[in-house]
Amino acid sequence: MCDRLGSGLNPGAPYGSAGIANTAARTSLKAIATVEHQTVYGQNMEDRLPENGMLEKILTWQEQHYIPPDIPQGVPGQEEVWKQQAADATGVIVNAVREAVAAIENISGRTPVVLGDEGTLDERAEEFRRCVHDKQPVVSVAISGSMRRWLSVHDTDAMSLHIYTHMPEQPLHTALVTRTAAMLSDCSGAWRVPRSGEPLAMSGEPLVPHPDPQFAIFPSALEEHAAGLRKYYKTPIFPRDTSAAIARAMLDGATPVAVHVPEHVLNSAIVPVAIAHGLVGRLQKTGTLMEKPHQATEYLFQALMGDVEFGEGLVIAREMWDERRVRRILSRILHPDDTDPYDDELDEYDGYGLDDDL
Repeated sequence: MCDRLGSGLNPGAPYGSAGIANTAARTSLKAIATVEHQTVYGQNMEDRLPENGMLEKILTWQEQHYIPPDIPQGVPGQEEVWKQQAADATGVIVNAVREAVAAIENISGRTPVVLGDEGTLDERAEEFRRCVHDKQPVVSVAISGSMRRWLSVHDTDAMSLHIYTHMPEQPLHTALVTRTAAMLSDCSGAWRVPRSGEPLAMSGEPLVPHPDPQFAIFPSALEEHAAGLRKYYKTPIFPRDTSAAIARAMLDGATPVAVHVPEHVLNSAIVPVAIAHGLVGRLQKTGTLMEKPHQATEYLFQALMGDVEFGEGLVIAREMWDERRVRRILSRILHPDDTDPYDDELDEYDGYGLDDDL
């Protein structure tokens, strides 16, 4: 039985998985804006300083002179500074989520464990499974792409946040958060989460009704095949983080298809989020087709629990024809010796329900 998002958001009522997911997504969206502002403009003077920062300020005032911070010298020093900046930014976001979900009452009566700033992805996935087995509420915050690239270059497609929320006896809720948007899904539908106000229920269809066949999204690893892909898509897109690009160019734009290779099960929220927004997904290895939100949510939860193999790429598309076409194009480019030279023209619409073997 699916717990609709609204059931966790009744004023005065304890929050369920939906309400916790909404809180985590909205908090992350605000925290991203805070990190971006501080990277450009520095610490907001109205923000409370961390304890070590407060102590340093007091000692400086006592000595009645300004002590400049250590300035990195040369490339090695600058490298370390930006690595630390990326780690600090992740910590700011995860801690903001941790404080936000701890401050609200939930139906379990137990404070959710928030994973995201300690240990490897594999270690956090194992901890997530332990929490589920122990009926402990849990929230996972994971990053795909590159936090450092986003901070340094302000590349909108550089990174995204993937949030999973699980409460005992309730279905998994997932959220994808980028610099500009927070998108939430469960086994029944999709919502957009603004920085303030109530979540907006989506219709289950892409916002832009007519796809633009000039564009397609591919992993950056396929950029070496750009010339071949341009025979079929005039402007192929090779983002650092395909999750962020799918959210921007497909869910908010007119791009018809994307090839997505997930980094880890903890940062794969784009799968249920995209399908809940009306797209279709097909796993490239097994050929499994996902058309409904409950199919994607169930697949992701089974992968989280280690019940199914995870790691294969998938095609996410607006239409079945777009999905079939891009798979045939990739087969022709990556495995030319295995392609039938008398195969159908790839630009010819040949309907649904045909044999999908490449």
